Amino acid sequence: MRVTDKITLVEKIGTELQSRFSFADVDAFLGGFSVPKPVDAPMNSKRLYAKTALAGVSDEIILRMAYELGLEIPGVPPHAASATPPRDAGKVANDSERLLKIRDLAREHFSEGDWHELGLLTGSDDIVTNHPRLLRSLSWDDADYPDTILPVLIGISKRDPGNIAIMESFARKRGQGEGENVSSGKSTGKTIVFQPKVFEVPNALVDPMLISVMMPFHSGMKPVYSAIEAAAKVAGFQCQKADDIWEHSAVIQDIFSLIYRSFIVVCDFTGRNANVFYEAGIAHTLGKHVVPISQSDGDIPFDLRHHRQLSYLNNGEGLQELQRKLAERFRTLHGQR
Repeated sequence: MRVTDKITLVEKIGTELQSRFSFADVDAFLGGFSVPKPVDAPMNSKRLYAKTALAGVSDEIILRMAYELGLEIPGVPPHAASATPPRDAGKVANDSERLLKIRDLAREHFSEGDWHELGLLTGSDDIVTNHPRLLRSLSWDDADYPDTILPVLIGISKRDPGNIAIMESFARKRGQGEGENVSSGKSTGKTIVFQPKVFEVPNALVDPMLISVMMPFHSGMKPVYSAIEAAAKVAGFQCQKADDIWEHSAVIQDIFSLIYRSFIVVCDFTGRNANVFYEAGIAHTLGKHVVPISQSDGDIPFDLRHHRQLSYLNNGEGLQELQRKLAERFRTLHGQR
């Protein structure tokens, strides 16, 4: 790799770590690539801290870090660092968030036995056992225990990407006593745990890149859904509506499961459809980001008129404008994670 390209790439990595991680998580990320903590590094900037650590690191490791973070790599062929193709940036971000959630659950709920059980389930007990500090720090309640967790989880996920789902399921079961937070927004007040009586709580994970769409089911709404789907794609999300899935005999259970898994829920109130009203209530109760849209301001229920909503015309120009505004809104909500 050219020197100038490497300098540019190291700057990108530092900037990305600055925006995404805490200092402890930066250390954990570096540790996942066997890069030690920097000595005498600035502690007022995670970007400079990371750049100091990466000084003298090989081109191969720099490239692997860039691929892991989903960064564009200047002047480098797509497969220069590894025989493995670069991963989709959205998936990389999703996997990173999943690992951080597992880390938080492990920190609060794992015993030494849990770590060994997880190691056996993922074929990675050697990673758990051979880590120099993980089990010792846990046993002695040392202050560095939280910092030892993420490198172990990263190592297990690198052995087999499918291990992330195994770790998620295991960690969630260990933390079930406190319930699972499926809300999209950051907590600003009291958190409650409740068990629905009408719906089954799905055994699925919340997908931070999923947008679900609640709208009337008739052919005249297909162009509207196409505009929403295009806006989601532009903003880096995937889009789904209830009639795209059939997993349960009761349609409402599929709808509840879809809302449960979603980060954003778009509700089109055009025609004052009663089902959409009900689905918006579910989304609000689960703490999802709800984006109301309608072809008529009068179709928005009175109780929701204090929320900002997007009005649109169901024609070519109107749908283009709807797509633009929705993409902007989706990007804003993505940035508020």
